[in-house]
Amino acid sequence: MNNTKGYMDNFDKYLSYCLDGMSAWEVYEIAKQDGLNFSKCIRMLRKLYNLSLIDAKEVIVTNNQGCESLTEFQEKLAPLIEAELNKNNSQI
Repeated sequence: MNNTKGYMDNFDKYLSYCLDGMSAWEVYEIAKQDGLNFSKCIRMLRKLYNLSLIDAKEVIVTNNQGCESLTEFQEKLAPLIEAELNKNNSQI
């Protein structure tokens, strides 16, 4: 297989977990413990579970942030961003 970016991701270990019936959330947890970075985890989840980018992000966010969904995470994040923007605007 030709990979134009000069690297190939080997997700065979995680594929075996997927084929054994483990959920995307469970496999992500293992990959995270193995030290896979964010972008590799996104690629792995999308490839093995045929997830959209948004769905793969939701697996990661619900795992890392303790939220039930990406929407809940964004709703919690919005006030923090607004407060930081207001803080920065008052310093100008």
